[in-house]
Amino acid sequence: MTEFEWCRTKVPNAMLEHLRHCGLNRKLRLFAVACCRPYLDIMADGRCQLAIDTSERFADGAESFERLAERSQEMQQPLWVARPQSEARFHAVAAAMWATVEANIVHGFWMPANNAAASIRKAGDGSDRAFQARLIRCIFGNPFRPVAFDPQWLTSTVTHLAHGIYDDRAFDRMPILADALQDAGCENDDILNHCRDPKGIHARGCWVVDLILGKE
Repeated sequence: MTEFEWCRTKVPNAMLEHLRHCGLNRKLRLFAVACCRPYLDIMADGRCQLAIDTSERFADGAESFERLAERSQEMQQPLWVARPQSEARFHAVAAAMWATVEANIVHGFWMPANNAAASIRKAGDGSDRAFQARLIRCIFGNPFRPVAFDPQWLTSTVTHLAHGIYDDRAFDRMPILADALQDAGCENDDILNHCRDPKGIHARGCWVVDLILGKE
């Protein structure tokens, strides 16, 4: 995949394939979780929400693998209950279950993330593909053009805003974060444009917020 293709493609699976050996298991897990969140209403089972939340906490080291495995096992019942009810619900629940899969498997975390994207796409219409591609760009940024973050930009205002955005999923504050970064001396167009994009899609794992918080 070229940089031009990465920035333009609407095919998330091709992007995931490019990231297959990136070693960023946390970000791949957060992508899988972000794919699930728009479909919580379709899942219609509290265990799905619990599993997704557990997987997200596990990604940040705030949940044990034992608890994650327990939540994954609990997903078996809602999965098979959903199957005769509707294809959309079945695939949405399947995506939630995939989001709890442990990262250390034969193909690394790429496979469950890929299957989460594939499952959730079947639950909606073709626009899901473009949505997921934009999610990947939010979480991973542009792997062809890594950004060097200047520590001088880490003012108390910038770090406070970033923590609030991450903890509260308050991505409506991203333009405010851009202003704070610019006040701190940041003039990097990739960072500022990502924060200020009025059509931007954001999720936990956002590459800008992760840079500020020192997350990988």
